[in-house]
Amino acid sequence: AQAQAEHPPGHRADKAQDRRHELYRAKQDIKRLEDRLVEVKDQCQLEKRVMALEHQKKISDMLAQQAAVMLNHQAELGKKQEEMDDLKARRKTEEDGLRAEIQSLTSRLQAEEQKKKMATAADLKPWMDANDNFVKQEKEMTAKIDELRNERVKLKKANEALDKELKNAKEENKIIISIYEDEIKKAQGDMLSARFLELLAGQATATVASGTKAGFLFGAAADLLSAQLLQVDEGEPVKKTDDNEGGPVKKTPANEARAQDSKTANVTFADQVTKNKAEKVEGPPKK
Repeated sequence: AQAQAEHPPGHRADKAQDRRHELYRAKQDIKRLEDRLVEVKDQCQLEKRVMALEHQKKISDMLAQQAAVMLNHQAELGKKQEEMDDLKARRKTEEDGLRAEIQSLTSRLQAEEQKKKMATAADLKPWMDANDNFVKQEKEMTAKIDELRNERVKLKKANEALDKELKNAKEENKIIISIYEDEIKKAQGDMLSARFLELLAGQATATVASGTKAGFLFGAAADLLSAQLLQVDEGEPVKKTDDNEGGPVKKTPANEARAQDSKTANVTFADQVTKNKAEKVEGPPKK
């Protein structure tokens, strides 16, 4: 009122005062806004803390729940472990019992098998002995068979040698018979006496006793000649023989030589027979 009294409305002083009042009010508004900002900040901080606490509480609750679950799980695991231990113990007891039973059965089975083996061995002993004897006899028979085979081989070789000698002798006899065929024909006309036959047989015996092959062959020829001469005495015709072989006479140098030796010996016998016949007719020669 004093100002209005001092200054009229619309004065410059009034305008300045109005500006001061506006600035003051603006400052007051700013201060209130700042205070409000501080309050808002504090409220935000409180809300953040509340949210953090709520989050922490949630986490704590979750951890508590998880801990409870873990404890329950551990409890269940403990129970299961106890059950497993109990089951293992029972199984071990059962296994020990089964092992003991198996061991007992195995021992009994081994004992029974041993008894059976002993009984079987006792029962089979005679058969085994018989089998051993059979094997031994079989070996002995095999050895004897081998010996007999060896003897058979030796006899076969000896038989072959004898067959060869006999064949040679037959060939030589054929040659001798062919050589003496003329003498046999002459003997048919002369009708030799029994004395000649005796001398011829005696000479054949002597030549065989000499052991020489030529003597043996000559003796065989002499026997054949004697038989033919006997046939002449009985009036039967003399036939040319080939020692029942029927084949041609095989002449070899060796056989020819043996035949010539036999012929020479036979000529000597013929001379002796002629001399004996002369002595028998005329008497012994005068001295």
